[in-house]
Amino acid sequence: MSQTKETIGQYQEINSLQGVSLFSATDYKIYYDKSQKAKKRIKELIGGQNRLYFKVDSTEANKIQLDREFKSALRAEYKNRFGFDSGFFQLARMMQNSKSVVGNRHNSGKKLTKVINSDPLLGPDVVLMYSQIKNEFTTPESYLIISIDPYDFVTMGVGQGWATCYKPLGEHYSGSFSVGLDNYTFLTYIVTKNPDTQEYIKVPLKKIYRRLGVFSKEYDGVVLSTQYPYKNNGFEEFTLNTLEGLFFNDGPEVERKHSSDIKVYKTRMSQIYNDFTLAPSNKKENLYLGYKKEKEILSYGTAMNCISCHKGLASSYLPICTQCEDDLLEDADWGMFK
Repeated sequence: MSQTKETIGQYQEINSLQGVSLFSATDYKIYYDKSQKAKKRIKELIGGQNRLYFKVDSTEANKIQLDREFKSALRAEYKNRFGFDSGFFQLARMMQNSKSVVGNRHNSGKKLTKVINSDPLLGPDVVLMYSQIKNEFTTPESYLIISIDPYDFVTMGVGQGWATCYKPLGEHYSGSFSVGLDNYTFLTYIVTKNPDTQEYIKVPLKKIYRRLGVFSKEYDGVVLSTQYPYKNNGFEEFTLNTLEGLFFNDGPEVERKHSSDIKVYKTRMSQIYNDFTLAPSNKKENLYLGYKKEKEILSYGTAMNCISCHKGLASSYLPICTQCEDDLLEDADWGMFK
């Protein structure tokens, strides 16, 4: 099977993330083509592309993200300049008790820098650090990406500063491959740099607010998982408005609701972790968006065979079967698995 520059680059990046080669470039190309075939209907809905992106125009969403990034920069620079001392935790508490860190607004009504300056553990040196970082800090541009790219599914467990059980060699790594082979699942996520200016395979590795969307059998509704690793209400509203305009703009009344009557279950024997029923209560979203309906059961994930031999069922943590895993252990120096 002939490879393409795109799939070879993706395969090489996946190997780098795994730290070990689990399957061949040809195996990945076969998986890629199967995924594209499975997502044919969704691909039509997003204009024949693997990724469709929109510049976020929500002021609230960008402010929330800006504050998160500014807090992270402050913590990192404090640790770099002063170390991991009691002042570090004092600054963290102050940021937690501030309406807007980048806006210099403490919950007490005072300027955050005044509160910092008066604290014996912090003082003017930390105020100076705050000012220096703020002077160099720029508001990020945010972009919503809707994706059915096979590579984005494989890497859906990693992002900017976070990882889940779907990460390479994670507890449910195979689930990311599994969900890339069903007919109904897509991804949405946010990046803070224009995708057109980034290397294609690096874009999803910088994602934030990743979530899964699962279509109904008639593609007339979708259930969304929660944003990961945390929630941004501004991005939430922008995402819902965008999905509604893209998928449900020419039919009957559209509704948004949290309903226990519209359920999502994993396909039997699939390797996907059931984000919609097994996730911690604070991570469950189950938000329905689509044309009005009372009850429906949606399914996602696929019982995926080994990506290498294509015979036995893949395990939950590797996209290969136990026999291929045993063969690799015998033939290669897998120090990490010894």
